[in-house]
Amino acid sequence: MPSSEAQIRIKQLDNWFQNKRHHLTCKEIITELGISIRQFRKDIEYMKEHYDAPICSPERSKGYVYYYEDSDFSIYKQLNDENIEIIKNSIMTLQSFGGLPQDDLIFEISKNLIPGKSLTDLQVQFVFYEENLNYENKKHYARIFTAIQYREVIKVVYKPFMEAEPKTHIIHPYILKQYNTRWYLFGKCEGVNYNPMNLALDRIVSIHKFNKPYVPNTTIDFKEYFEDLIGVTKPFEQVPCDVILHFNESTGKYIESKPIHESQRGQWQKSIFKVKLQVILNYELEKLILSYAESVKVVSPKQLVLKIKTRIQEAISQY
Repeated sequence: MPSSEAQIRIKQLDNWFQNKRHHLTCKEIITELGISIRQFRKDIEYMKEHYDAPICSPERSKGYVYYYEDSDFSIYKQLNDENIEIIKNSIMTLQSFGGLPQDDLIFEISKNLIPGKSLTDLQVQFVFYEENLNYENKKHYARIFTAIQYREVIKVVYKPFMEAEPKTHIIHPYILKQYNTRWYLFGKCEGVNYNPMNLALDRIVSIHKFNKPYVPNTTIDFKEYFEDLIGVTKPFEQVPCDVILHFNESTGKYIESKPIHESQRGQWQKSIFKVKLQVILNYELEKLILSYAESVKVVSPKQLVLKIKTRIQEAISQY
């Protein structure tokens, strides 16, 4: 892969070589680009070797001139073997997810890469992503994906787990996020005091386009929004706090090699792995801690200690 400076040079050469009426000499080119004749020859060889560029260099009265034999040629219209392989692998990765609105287009591209064959003919799947195979609302994913892409307002009929009747929301959709094999829609919901609202796709009953001007997201940096979160729930006006956890030796080794959050800082004290996180306290954090059962002890903050202790006692009372 050439450097960024080389890529700029090669793009300029590609433009010049397509010019039917005005052919530049070697001297004019190296003067314009501010490079040596040696570097110019290297760039020419690179274009020929990697893109089979049909570069002609006949001698004229003013010197040797350079141009494409086929003026319709451009290296940016060509795909070499390396580029095709990268695209094939990228398409296979996309196909592993499934349910995308571009699935048909992806299939057509895969057929065109090697005439007569699609990627499914060429290779079996060897990368598997965690997915809920019984997930019944992939169609909602595709519909929301399209609404975000084309900035469409949508009317969502949504049924929360703990409520008997569904509710209708008018949503300006911003992003889709996956957590623990479940997909969530984040967007501006009309008529509520807190935003963004998040809706689990598997609780959506129906989605329809709503004829109203779309309000784009101009205030929320979602990358920053999720930095201090485990999961997707961000309680209103909640701020991050220090969470201290102590793991036993066997689980501590696992946590050390696979941090549970990007803020994780840890150190060993004999057989205990002490972990410090800076995160917002939410339901997903509690659920994660409880999943480690006897392997972890919550040291602080006090409100989290009491919450986990209460939930463990409630669980014990069922046996």
